[in-house]
Amino acid sequence: MAWFRDHGQFAALLLLMALAAYSNSFQAGLALDSGALVDDVRVHEVSRANLAAIFQEGYYRLSQKSSAGLYRPLVTFSFLFNYSVLGNRKEVLGYHAVNFAFHAANALLLWLLALTIFRSRLAAFFVAAIFALHPVATETVTNISGRADAMAATAVLAGLLLYARGAEASGLRSALVNTGLFLSALAGMLSKENAVVLLALIFLYDLSFHPGRLRKFAAVGGRYLAAAAGVITAALAHRLVLSGLRAPEFAFVDNPILDAGFLTGRLTALGVIVKFWKLLLWPRTLSCDYSYDQIPLASLSAGLSSLAAVLLVLAVVFLSYRWSRAAFFFGMWFFVAVLPTSNLLLVIGSIMAERFAYLPLAGFSGFVVAAVWALESSLASAAPRLRYAPALALGLIACSLGVRTWLRNLDWHSDFTIWSAAAEASPRSFKPHHILAGTLLKSGEPENIASAAQEEERAIAILRKLPPERNASLPYVILGILRQKEGDLLAREEPQKAQAAWQAGVQILHEAESVDRAFNQVRRRRDMERGLPDGQIPDIGNVLLYETLSHLQQRIGRLEDALATAKYAIRLVPEDENLHADIAGLMRTLGRHEDAELWAAESLLLKIRPDELARFQEYYQQLHPNDCPAVSGAPTETLNLGCRTVSGIVCRAHHDLLRQFKDARFPDAALRYQKTSLAASTCPD
Repeated sequence: MAWFRDHGQFAALLLLMALAAYSNSFQAGLALDSGALVDDVRVHEVSRANLAAIFQEGYYRLSQKSSAGLYRPLVTFSFLFNYSVLGNRKEVLGYHAVNFAFHAANALLLWLLALTIFRSRLAAFFVAAIFALHPVATETVTNISGRADAMAATAVLAGLLLYARGAEASGLRSALVNTGLFLSALAGMLSKENAVVLLALIFLYDLSFHPGRLRKFAAVGGRYLAAAAGVITAALAHRLVLSGLRAPEFAFVDNPILDAGFLTGRLTALGVIVKFWKLLLWPRTLSCDYSYDQIPLASLSAGLSSLAAVLLVLAVVFLSYRWSRAAFFFGMWFFVAVLPTSNLLLVIGSIMAERFAYLPLAGFSGFVVAAVWALESSLASAAPRLRYAPALALGLIACSLGVRTWLRNLDWHSDFTIWSAAAEASPRSFKPHHILAGTLLKSGEPENIASAAQEEERAIAILRKLPPERNASLPYVILGILRQKEGDLLAREEPQKAQAAWQAGVQILHEAESVDRAFNQVRRRRDMERGLPDGQIPDIGNVLLYETLSHLQQRIGRLEDALATAKYAIRLVPEDENLHADIAGLMRTLGRHEDAELWAAESLLLKIRPDELARFQEYYQQLHPNDCPAVSGAPTETLNLGCRTVSGIVCRAHHDLLRQFKDARFPDAALRYQKTSLAASTCPD
């Protein structure tokens, strides 16, 4: 009770300030990839099957054979809690409340940790306040999909606090501390991989405040082993779940360091660390994206400047060990926490993201306060009238950060607002312009087409500097779709302008095609280097590209080209019934009626649909006007396999589909098709 009287007002004030800064965040929408996480079918119902799937599958379910390389079941479980247990479904308030709860818990945990380090309650408060109110954290807190970083930080802070207050416990309490450290490390790693830094932070804590423990390691070795066991257990689970899936293919446009040489890549990564410092010190310009070419690969001179800056800061942190162990601890905390996502040790899928600064922010906050508090001690003796100036300065800084956070939350209102803000803050990054174009396209408003095309042209102007194998095809595809829509709107009243728009669409999609084919070849080479035989590697590509190109080629009268394009799309996804139906229509337009009938039958073998049944019946009656009906059955109509003519067409279609699966190197798709096909039992192999 006495402890609460002494400290409770600080905790209450901290929470009130954080709530005020994030008061306008609870109505923000499902921006970035938050919608994909909420749409994950595993979170839509509490069931044994869904719980098993959450812990037996990757974080993002890309396909049955590939993953994003991430295993974060506790985060997915938290979305199940929101969606099904709390009944939030797609109502955003509950998701934001949980995100804020994790952030508030992190601020309190950091405050409790700082209380064990600083003699001043006010200093501990300011460490937590700067962390709680800094706008860099909005990508973790206001962005619902940022929850992984917040949850990992909760586990790390809880584990570190537990160690700081229980390292020398004995008896039952010692066993409880070890269990807590194991669970903290395990929970952190099952939330996000950067929680591995818990081990390093525990070591750093001892190095800073209890170096004697390191000389008598037997006294605390069990604590380290408990935390290490949690990390190892999570790593083994990660390997077990994802080992059978194809490794993720990271894109150069998301992280140019991927294809840079070792020296250039590491110098660029050091430059990113310097950029983090600038954001933490002056968070005026914030962005949710730093894709190509917002952060160019470092030149030798720029890279060496970044290296010098990092070494200088490290030197200051090391020297601070003599005058402030707290400054040393928190300064090194920043470097330890930023390391897993820095691209220095391991190159990851992103070159930079503000959510990567969430856990390092705790170290930054502590270092700033420790440095200011050392100044406060000097002023207390040299200039007593100024002794409160550092505290007043920190209070002003914290309040200013809170205001900036409140303003930044407005950007997270929707995909349109956050990507508009990113396009302004990161004008050299292609992705904000590209996603803005897609957002405008999704609106379905004809008046947005021109604006969308302008944004996509800006994205492509950035990407055109890249060779095809490093480029991204989707922006070209979206621009092609926009040109198609422009032409469609003009077709009735201005046919010549419509033809020009369609021609422009074909031209831009041919650029996309070269990018898509180059990526396919790069991926094929990598698979062959891994030991896969060429005959077992399927082609991959952007199916939307070839569908759109085929439609545009039809509009400008290049029907044979349209047919060849559609057939290549079939090679990428032989199970797509819509592509087979499109080819059936093309065949009929070309006057190849028997082929049209065959492709229409293939579409129906993949999926029976009333509209396609009617079309097949139309094709069939044209070729067999006096034969038995093509369709039979009530109340559900299907192919009349009792008719010998229909059965013959269906069997030819069946065997042609099996050939397509074989040519496309999709044996699993062929097996799935044969299990469900109505022709499998009637047509001999």
